[in-house]
Amino acid sequence: MKRRRPATEALTWRRLAFDDTSGVSGTWVKESDRTPDERTRTYIMVDGIAETLKRIEAAGGRVLKPRTEIGPGMGAFAVSADPVGNEFGLYEERHG
Repeated sequence: MKRRRPATEALTWRRLAFDDTSGVSGTWVKESDRTPDERTRTYIMVDGIAETLKRIEAAGGRVLKPRTEIGPGMGAFAVSADPVGNEFGLYEERHG
């Protein structure tokens, strides 16, 4: 029987970003580039992370990583969890 390789072995890219006109975008990260505590996480684009984090906390959620600049002109992200612990991220495009 032929051994099937995991998808991560067949990939030669480190990160693959995609964006399409229907409003769906994202990034695939090769398994070997992840830290041990990383897992799949969905990010939601918001107009303002600071305001959104306040609303999440008011609804019983937790902030796991506060608003963090990604890099010059690249926007920002944050990580939160809902009241039962499901993690999700927030993404804010750069303004101006």
